[in-house]
Amino acid sequence: MNKIYGFEGKVKYKVSDKFVEQFAEVFCYLPLAHVINEKIFVVHGRLFSSDGVKMFAIRAIDRLNDPPDKRKICCI
Repeated sequence: MNKIYGFEGKVKYKVSDKFVEQFAEVFCYLPLAHVINEKIFVVHGRLFSSDGVKMFAIRAIDRLNDPPDKRKICCI
């Protein structure tokens, strides 16, 4: 997605190729979603394709897979 929407190209132009790789690695450690003060649901990227997704299911996804299993993230 970073490549499609131009983020990767901008970072390579302004910083370096190595920084893009490091950013992608750090990105994998970020949670997919979080609830702030039991009121605000924050989604990392986009909503899930199916209804009824629970926080325990989101937290159970192993974000450090290489490459991440896109189907799990998109279709919980």
